[in-house]
Amino acid sequence: MGRTIAPLDLSFLLNESRDCPQHVAGVLVFENPAADAGWTVADLVRRYRAATPVAPFDRIPDFRRLGPPQWEQVREFDMRYHVQHVALPAPGSDAQLDELVAQWHSELIDRHRPLFQMVVVEGLEGNRFAIFAKIHHAIVDGASAIARLLGSLDVDPAAPMRAPLFAVDPGAGRRRRAPAGLTRRLSASLDLVRKQARAAGELTEEFWSKVRSRFAGVPSEGNAPFEAAATLMNAPIGYGRSFAHLSLPVAPLRSAAKAVDGTINDAVLAVVDSAVASYLDERGQPMRQPLHAMVPVSLRDADAKDAGNQVSAVICALGDPGGDVHRRLAQIVERMSAAKAGIHRLSKTAAADFFFGMYFIAQGLNAAGIRRPLANFIVSNVPGSPVDAYLGSSRLLGVYPLNILAVGLGLSVTLVSRAGRLDLGFTATRDAMPDVERVAVMCREAAELLTRPAGAAPPPVDEPAAARDSGQRSRRGRSGRGSKPHEHPARRGTAK
Repeated sequence: MGRTIAPLDLSFLLNESRDCPQHVAGVLVFENPAADAGWTVADLVRRYRAATPVAPFDRIPDFRRLGPPQWEQVREFDMRYHVQHVALPAPGSDAQLDELVAQWHSELIDRHRPLFQMVVVEGLEGNRFAIFAKIHHAIVDGASAIARLLGSLDVDPAAPMRAPLFAVDPGAGRRRRAPAGLTRRLSASLDLVRKQARAAGELTEEFWSKVRSRFAGVPSEGNAPFEAAATLMNAPIGYGRSFAHLSLPVAPLRSAAKAVDGTINDAVLAVVDSAVASYLDERGQPMRQPLHAMVPVSLRDADAKDAGNQVSAVICALGDPGGDVHRRLAQIVERMSAAKAGIHRLSKTAAADFFFGMYFIAQGLNAAGIRRPLANFIVSNVPGSPVDAYLGSSRLLGVYPLNILAVGLGLSVTLVSRAGRLDLGFTATRDAMPDVERVAVMCREAAELLTRPAGAAPPPVDEPAAARDSGQRSRRGRSGRGSKPHEHPARRGTAK
């Protein structure tokens, strides 16, 4: 008998369309294996194709005529579909990789097959290769996806190569529990009803608090859904994505945040806030009120190994218009603290229901043609690894996430902390932001300003070649300024 699809997981299947794919993804960049490593990239592809997917990568959704939708287990797999192999044409730049990743991320996963795909990419300049992986949000959340990607690597370059993310059971070896009896199942059902009733009361109180603030004409303290002004990135989401990536050092950003009692998350929000405000100003859309960010919050217990979605979010006003990145950081520390306090006052059930409810209200407004964005963009922080990781003997050089775009949120910035670096992936709707690499360049510039001592010269920031190239291209000619928009030199890899 199949397993019933959980309501939040089901929502990602029901809300999927050609214009709004509902999968998360990531790009991992590695050093090429050494000549004496005993394996090649082609060997890696053969190894991955020989692996057998495990739950939840062995399931497809079954929308049956009678009863709730369920997961149906698959016994046979077309691994050449699930693990693909391409080579970039010369020169194999980061910009070429970003262009292909954007195209792959735009395409739906075939629901008649298990909901994941990987593409191994050879020919990346600088003696590197990459792995692009995408997984439907119905089977994992973003934090779980990155955890599984990093879990397929090792901290020891001499250790045997691990199985790919889709073939590793994180719960393997745990003691199995005896099946629950009828009494226990009834008790669990009653407990769920009590939790939902309590959550409804909590959310009703939160709702009327927002209504009172709105009628009083004052900004809401804490969470502030639907208070953002519509910008170019908040138009209805269409087909096609653009993508860029960037790496920044953690230590200077953490020091800047600590100076105002903030966190590294606050510093990143200030950097992205400053960059997006500058981007909008450059395109003739200066902000007259703060931008608002939706910041996902994991509800997963630290030791939880199961898949599925356990997430809520805060929607927070960022820095006031016209402020520099330092002033924005101070304001964000205060405003994010109030927003997080609001979520922490709720039970886990109520916090999850808050996200679920806001998401569907936003869906309804978009369907009705009402341009009232839930927020302006998304900024997600996914836990990474404090130490270097390896695929066989090949060192991981960067991991850059891609997120879902939906409900009028046409820009998503996702970051992963990794061995003293922050790896940022920028996913945008191609219609509104074909040049999202410009935001990445502005983030680098804002980070330099935030971490620069007073009077010091700008320090060098080590970011991927794609971001450097995009900055040079953007300065030579910017879309909307009477010059030709940039077009990447390659749009297709060579399949193998």
